[in-house]
Amino acid sequence: MMKYILILVSIGLLSACSDQFEGPYPILDSGIRVGAGTVPKTSWIDNEQVIFIGMVGDKPKTKEEMEKTKPEYAVYIWNIRNNETIMLDAKPKHYGFCYHDNLLVYQDESGWIEMNLGVVGKKIRERGMPDYSSNPYDCRRTWRPESMIGRQWVPLKVEDGYLDYGSQENGDSPNAILFTHELKKNIRMPFRGLSVHIHYSQFDDAYYINESISRERWRKGECAQVWRFNMLGETEKECLLHPHDGSIERWAEAFVVTKKGVALISHDMESVNDMGRAGIYLHTDEKYIRLNRGYVTGTSVSPDGCKIAYHNKPHFHANSPYYKGIISAQVIDICTI
Repeated sequence: MMKYILILVSIGLLSACSDQFEGPYPILDSGIRVGAGTVPKTSWIDNEQVIFIGMVGDKPKTKEEMEKTKPEYAVYIWNIRNNETIMLDAKPKHYGFCYHDNLLVYQDESGWIEMNLGVVGKKIRERGMPDYSSNPYDCRRTWRPESMIGRQWVPLKVEDGYLDYGSQENGDSPNAILFTHELKKNIRMPFRGLSVHIHYSQFDDAYYINESISRERWRKGECAQVWRFNMLGETEKECLLHPHDGSIERWAEAFVVTKKGVALISHDMESVNDMGRAGIYLHTDEKYIRLNRGYVTGTSVSPDGCKIAYHNKPHFHANSPYYKGIISAQVIDICTI
């Protein structure tokens, strides 16, 4: 079996303190320090286990110690029910990884590695070709269909199909065309825009996509649009007004979909030391509920749609020895109430 190292850490509900935001739902903290990488991520093995890449060792206590210590990373599996964390026998070089159905793909010094969590050993993934796309839904390589050569192509799950956004030559942004394997035909969709975030929701087996012009709509006082679509070509639209009167520019492009509604991510800090309005906002019953306070990245949702995992910065330089606290992996359970 795969080699594991069991690490018992102090995990539990975040304790209340003078500067701690008290939200409506419990927040669990892994106690594992994560870095401020450019591609942070979390993923779910099941409804109780989160997988993420974090740092090894304690936070440096002085500037000199921080300068002498080379960051070391590890892959962690965090069981949120029994509050235990397992460190895998893997040494990633950064925070980018993909996980699906026991397949873990990450990069170490030798290249991109494929690891099956239920089998001994690993293998180096061959270098990709231009007609490949690394599929974020099952972590496998997806071939670009011949009909999509020279066109803006967005692969969905391999068994589902893909989105076609038209020719790459004219720079236009036409309405997307969905090719679905289930119906074996093309369906013109009501949404458009190439710079979009697509989220697959496992609990209702559907995709969600936001238009790239969300901020422009907010500037005009209009609502941003999040579209739900499935492989039958069925679509629904949700209208999201701007949650508060803060900066529109500091809203992340990312969002996640939960069992209780769409959750938007705000990066609207007052300063690097004051998180201000930054955090996760759940849109439910036509209103927003603020779930936490912090600079949030790397969000993912459990298969049952009830829990949000993420990296949280209580302030922007929390991993520095000059500040209290750490940047850590956390979970919010929105189905407990």
